[in-house]
Order: sequence, then structure tokens, then C-alpha cells
Amino acid sequence: MGVTKIFGVARDKKLLERLRAIAPSRIHVISAGDRPLDEWVRERTDGLGADIFIDAVGPGAPSSTSLAGINALRRGGRMVDIGGMAEPLPLEMFRLMCFQISVIGSLWFDVAEGQDMVEMAAAGTLDLSVFEHERYPLRDISKALEAVDRRTGGFSNVVIVHE
Repeated sequence: MGVTKIFGVARDKKLLERLRAIAPSRIHVISAGDRPLDEWVRERTDGLGADIFIDAVGPGAPSSTSLAGINALRRGGRMVDIGGMAEPLPLEMFRLMCFQISVIGSLWFDVAEGQDMVEMAAAGTLDLSVFEHERYPLRDISKALEAVDRRTGGFSNVVIVHE
């Protein structure tokens, strides 16, 4: 959709490499804790920082992960939280103000945006082939719920189908 550089950070090096393999010329990855995230991003953006940081860390993740992403943003950058981290996020409001950084909470997408994605997938402009789908009939919902706990990062989906 026009993004020229994508930076991915996570703990699982195997999943990061799988992510990078989707578009090796555009996707750059680093394992969390290997080095300061803001330095790594600025080296790859002529010192500017990232335009957008999509924070998908979930419950149990330390706030330091989210703060590192915010620190990697350029002036006017945006952090969008979709992970629902349970720990409070201590923000430096003066820094956010001076650098005009926005922090936005999101529940992924609304119905209209979901319909847009369905239409893009149907038209072939949104490639979903990187995802693995485990399908379960409604009668096996307990098996489907168990499968959610075994998912492989963000690459797998558990789908309940009505027969």
C-alpha cells in the first residue's frame, strides 16, 4: 500500500525472519533487546525516525517495549496501540508535545474498513497468502479455543465455520 520501509521488532527471531522473508527489500527486523530501537530505526531513516509505530504487545509485556517504539518515531509520528498491554504506560507528555507525537488506541478496524479489506482481498490487491488458517466447525469450538493458545505469532488464524 505504498510503504517503502517496514521495521519489525519482536522477541522470536524465527518469526522475525519469516516476516522479513515476505518482502526482504522493504522489511527490516531486529530482535528486542539486541540494541536500542530508536538508534536502529534512525540509522535506517536518515536520522528522522519512523512515521508510524503499530504497538501490538499484549498483556504481560513491559511498558519499556512501547516506550522504545515511541522513542523511534519522527517528529509528527503516530503510535497506534492494538495490543492492549495491561501495564500502565508512563508517557513524557512534554516530549510528545514538543515532537507532536500522537498516541492512539485502536480496536483494529471498524466494519467499513473490514469490508474494504475483504474487497481488496477479493480483487487481489491484498495478499493474504502468508497467513495460515485453521478451520473448525462450530461443534468443535472447544478445539478451536485450544488452537488459539497454540498459534504461531501473528501468522495463524483460527476460524470457526458454520456448517
